[in-house]
This record gives sequence, structure tokens and C-alpha cells, in this order.
Amino acid sequence: MSAKDNKIVDVTRRDFMKKSAFSAFGIASTSLIPGMASQAEAKPYPEADCPIGFETPPEPIPASKISETVTTDVVVVGAGISGVTASLSAFEAGAKTIVLQKGPVVMCHGTVFGAIDSKLQLEKKCHINKMDAINEFMFQSLNKPNFKLVKKWADHSGEAFDWVNEITTKQGLPGKFLSHAGTPTGESGGKHWFNAFSTAHTWKGGLMAAMNVVAKYAAEKGVDFRFHSPAVQLIRNKNGRVTGVISKSEITGEYTQYNANLGVILCTGDYGGNLDMVAKYCPSAKGFSSYYTPAFNTGDGHLMGMWIGADLEAAPHTKMAHVHSSLDIGKGDAPGRGQPWLSVRNDGLRFTNEDIPFYLMGNQTTKGPKTDGYYFNILDADWQANIKQFPPRVTSPINPDLFAKALKSGTIIKANTIEELARLSKIDPKNLVKTVNRYNQLFEKGEDEDFGKIAIDLTPIKKPPFYCIPRLACVSTVLGGLNINTDMQVLDKDEHVIEGLYAAGNASGGFFGGANDYPFPIIAISVGRAATFGRLAGQHAAKNSA
Repeated sequence: MSAKDNKIVDVTRRDFMKKSAFSAFGIASTSLIPGMASQAEAKPYPEADCPIGFETPPEPIPASKISETVTTDVVVVGAGISGVTASLSAFEAGAKTIVLQKGPVVMCHGTVFGAIDSKLQLEKKCHINKMDAINEFMFQSLNKPNFKLVKKWADHSGEAFDWVNEITTKQGLPGKFLSHAGTPTGESGGKHWFNAFSTAHTWKGGLMAAMNVVAKYAAEKGVDFRFHSPAVQLIRNKNGRVTGVISKSEITGEYTQYNANLGVILCTGDYGGNLDMVAKYCPSAKGFSSYYTPAFNTGDGHLMGMWIGADLEAAPHTKMAHVHSSLDIGKGDAPGRGQPWLSVRNDGLRFTNEDIPFYLMGNQTTKGPKTDGYYFNILDADWQANIKQFPPRVTSPINPDLFAKALKSGTIIKANTIEELARLSKIDPKNLVKTVNRYNQLFEKGEDEDFGKIAIDLTPIKKPPFYCIPRLACVSTVLGGLNINTDMQVLDKDEHVIEGLYAAGNASGGFFGGANDYPFPIIAISVGRAATFGRLAGQHAAKNSA
């Protein structure tokens, strides 16, 4: 593997791994698994239908191939957000717990944790009506989610955040509540198209930092983390109970059988790295690239569950398609992705009403000839005045220092003429000039005759220098999993509980219900759901009995 291929994490993530206490466990910190493609080489999801061979259960691994047998109370498969919280919760409830993780490190994604009624939230006098928030989420998700699961999150997310934050704060990493994200009541407050509740919480370094702190704490208390140990098969006995799981070492290739007295919790994340599964179960992701790296998210838990009779929620599943500057996460993202500046595709033509929320912009970027998921914001020297003119939105005002930093990194392009800006940005120059001229005409008229954007969001593009901000619409995660009840127990096709088997986070289903796109009325509900349900799964499994 080349040195270029090895650089697959950004500086913040790479440095954090170097400093992580997990290096004391003998875990690689400066590179990840050999043979893993870099994000810059990520390929779009396939457009063709896929074979269904992956749904066929493999032959059981014979006892003769098992090198070691380990007995414990709870086995958690996966050390991401839900896996870390599940393991510590089970341990605190009195269960001896082992965590099996693919790769060398705790690995999770996300920046903010969505919760209602956290202590930090209430200190800010932010009181959210849970039913209002839930029903707005249900409405924006086309009434497809399992209401009981969403309510379970709403009832327990605040205490789950408080529990995580108490641990991180004692370890020197206090969380904070982002009161500016959304509005306490979820009312529009001048926003256009959608309402959003103020539920966002975060830590310096995001969830990657917070979960590493919690995992280190859990390991010090006695949770047994075993890295380079992906699970490959569940064990289900004759009476239908799941009694354990088999892992295969990424280092030696040997199999280890883990017998679980109380339960196995699947916290293996989504299946976005399994292109066959994406093509079959999430066709709306067709044409997008994946932003998730490293590609541990290959649907391992989904498949192991299906192989022993668990029910995968009905397709199509929900995609989360955010916008970034590029697939190279080391460059960082340019600010202002939610601002309604003029947007064009690489052909230089305007293609949408820019008031559409950023998480839906991607659905137009893959249409038409020679599209690649990119679109481009075009603005002029008065961009700061533009933002003051725009009505309030979920995104915060842009710090000029962040804008300058993005200019330096190349994620914002600057030029003195529109023609030069087009050439530097690899956009069709003739079309871009025509588009800008037309857009200025619409501004003068005070009416968007072409796409119907509200008049206050029309701004002139006349004053040099001019700026282009490339935006890449790509899939962050695929939200579809094994059906569960409100105790996180996995269900079979007859909706009966499979005793001894749990799922949390993106390995679990029903929460988003197959709405085409991840909705935003409850800020950061995806991460909040993963942490909350991981905690609840761990608590329930620890009290379970054979």
C-alpha cells in the first residue's frame, strides 16, 4: 500500500488517535488497516441492481476451526457511538462485557448529539415539547418511522447525554449545548421550508473525541475491548436464543467463539460500505459517493442478523446525504453550506431553488449529463452583507476567519472576473456568465421567475472579487437496519423477539422508516438515537436471563 493510500484520516482524527489511550493496548495509531482505499478514491454507489447472494447464510463455522472459546455476560459487536455506550451501560448494570471491534480503534462519526431535556439544555431555559418535536419528525419523515421508537429516544435522550457528559467532563472534556441550532419551539423563526428544534449538543473534537474518552473510561473500569476482531457469525441454539458470536482475527485469521450468558448487542453501524446492499436497499443513494471513512461500515450486523432469522426493515431505506467540500476530509469543509447563494452545476447552469435545505440539494446534483455530485455557490465581495439580509436559518453566521481559512486551503476559490472564476473552478465559462447575468436581472426585478426563491434571498453578483464554493453532495450514512422493539431486542419476520439479540445505532431499523432523506426537524437525532439506544440496550441486556 502506498503512503498516499495510508493517509485516510484528517489531521484532527489522526492526531487524536496518536494521543488516544488505546495506543497503550498496542493499537496502531498512525495508520489504519492495510489495503483500505483512501476517500479520494471512493467510487459512486452502483447504478445496477445487485445479486442477492449476500443474503444467503454461509455454512456454520465448524467447532474444529475455533481456536479459543471465551465466556462472558454481554458481547457488544462494534465500538462506535452505540457500541461504546452499550458496553459501559451493561458493565455498570453488573454484566461482564466484551467489545469486538473491526480495525484498530474506536471509530465513530458525527459532530453533535441530539437530546431533549438535558441539564445543559434546561440551564439555557430551552424547554422543548416532546410531542411537538416527535410529530414534526414524523411529518417530515412522511409518517413512516416507528412512533414508539422515536418517543423512546425523546424520553431518554436527555439522561443519556447527561450520563455521557458527566463522564467526559470528569475527564476534562465538557460538553456544551448549541442553543443557536434551531429554535426551542421548533417554529420557523424566519427559516424557510422546514422547522427545527434546538437539540444539538457537542464536545471539542465532536463524537470521535467524546466516545474515545468514554471508551477509555470503560476500559479502565473493566470493559474488555478487543480490536482487530470483527464478528462473522452469530450462534443461535435450538430454542431460538442467540447465545454468542464468532469473530475472526484480522491479524491471525483465527476464529474465537464468545459465549454470551445474557446477550449479544449488534452495534456495527450502517452498510454504506457494502455496495451490493446499498444498491438493493437504498436506491436513492445511486450516483452518490460515500463520505464514510474508513469503510468499516459493511453491514456486518445486518447480515449476521438476517442469516439467523432477524427481519430487516422494508426497503427502500433512508439516506443521509450532506454536502462537503470534497471527499478529502483532511482539507476540511468550507463554511456556509446552508446559505442560499446562487448555485450552479459544473455546466454553469442554475439547477434549483437555493432555499432548498442543503441536505436535499444532492437530489438534483446527480441528474443530467456529466454530473458528479458537485454544485457550486457563486457570490461576490458583499457575501457578509448577504448573510445579514437572509432570514435566520439553522446554520450560524460565517466567521470571516473561517472564510479566510477556506480560501487558503483552496475550498473557496477567488477571482476578479466571472470568466476567471469559472476557469479556476472548472465550470463552463460561457454558461456561468449567462447564468450570473440572468440572476442579476432577477435580483433587479425582485422576483425569481426561474425557480421561485423568496425575494429576500436574491442577492446581486456584481462586486469583485468573486467567489466560488464547491459543494459535494455525498452520502454520510444509510439509515436502515434490523427491526427492534422498544427494548432494542431484535425481531424476526413474525415480529417475535429473538431472545439474547439486541441492535442499536445504525444496525437497528424502524426509526427513520425509509423516508427518502434524513430529516432535520430534530437536530442531530441520528447520533442521539445511537447513543441513547446503545445505553438502553446495554441496560436491558445486563438484566436479561437465559
